[in-house]
Amino acid sequence: MTDSKPRTLEDMATTKCALSSLPVDFGVEALRLIGESTAEVVTGLRRQRQIEHVHQLGARAVGELLYEVSEGGDLDRALDAYERLTPDLLQALGGDCFPPLPIHEVQR
Repeated sequence: MTDSKPRTLEDMATTKCALSSLPVDFGVEALRLIGESTAEVVTGLRRQRQIEHVHQLGARAVGELLYEVSEGGDLDRALDAYERLTPDLLQALGGDCFPPLPIHEVQR
């Protein structure tokens, strides 16, 4: 395995020349890109946790979320709202399962 550090004065001079040829704002731009990449990763992980939470709320919560988004709702806003719900709250309010299918009497 080779070490990437310059070993001689000549190597150091070459490295310094190579770095001096970069634009002045190169470091700032690199940091901005790293920051954007980090933000995208954090946003993706947060969304993943929110989706896992909705899944734990049950089939009806997943269905309601899908319906809301399919009707033009904003996914991030909906996930933020569902994040405040708990399985116990939904169960207490009867929102943990779909309503029963209607039963009709069939005449013979």
